[in-house]
Amino acid sequence: MTPVTVVPRDLESRGRLIALTRALLREYGVRPSRKRGQNFTISPRYIASFSRALRDAYARLRVRGGPVLEIGTGLGVLTLAASRALGGGVTLVTVELDRRLFEASSHAVGYVDEIVFVKADGMEAARRACMPLLFSNTPFSITSPLIVELARNNCFREAVLGVQREVADRLTASPGGEDYGRLSVVAQLFFRVERVSNHPPRDFWPPPEVSVSIVTLSRTKPYEPGVHGFLEELTACLFSQRNRLAEKVVERCLKSLGAGECVGDAKRLLRPGTRVRSLGPEVVEEIAERGARCRG
Repeated sequence: MTPVTVVPRDLESRGRLIALTRALLREYGVRPSRKRGQNFTISPRYIASFSRALRDAYARLRVRGGPVLEIGTGLGVLTLAASRALGGGVTLVTVELDRRLFEASSHAVGYVDEIVFVKADGMEAARRACMPLLFSNTPFSITSPLIVELARNNCFREAVLGVQREVADRLTASPGGEDYGRLSVVAQLFFRVERVSNHPPRDFWPPPEVSVSIVTLSRTKPYEPGVHGFLEELTACLFSQRNRLAEKVVERCLKSLGAGECVGDAKRLLRPGTRVRSLGPEVVEEIAERGARCRG
């Protein structure tokens, strides 16, 4: 198919971004899926903020030449901006599952040699790829699972994500806070999490029902399958009872996970009267280490 509309290098006009988005959606017969969380940026401010965060994340790697992985190409607007932000010589591999979006983006941005377009499942790519940096204007339907896959895949040292603001609240929440939970523990245990900026629904087309935040994740420790696989099971159990006394819930959860012999040892890590919602990531990890040893 010969493309009629291509993404220009100038992405600094909101009016042009709106016109471009509508033209590409119409040309390729794309109807954005709310169920899949498909919302395309029409904001120069969002693109500029994301690009700065991506440049900073790439600089922290202290390597040159890539490659870099994008999950969810969309219409290719952010893909092009990211390629420009990273500079020449960096291969950007971008993955899109939706057939029509893949056709639209690969045609509209196909003139950039450094971008490699792949039609595939983004979650599977995050699971199997070995690249130091991942970024995504994350489809809302896969936000939490993608963050967990990032934690599991030690190849990823940096990530820049556009996520629902409520997810950013959970990622950055402190122990005891209303938004603190299982995702907070997993993210903060493996990454230094920073919120870069917040963006209203009008920065996207179609506008989502929630605001979007750009966050960066910089790895601080590796994922160890034995201990941290157990930790994933443990946090699922613990935070299903987040407002209860930690001592009782820890005992119940360890027994249900086949690590009852370690209950006494685990309880010594807890301060009297502590609620599950107040357990810090490091304490949860210590409990998981004991539980994993007991279960063998």
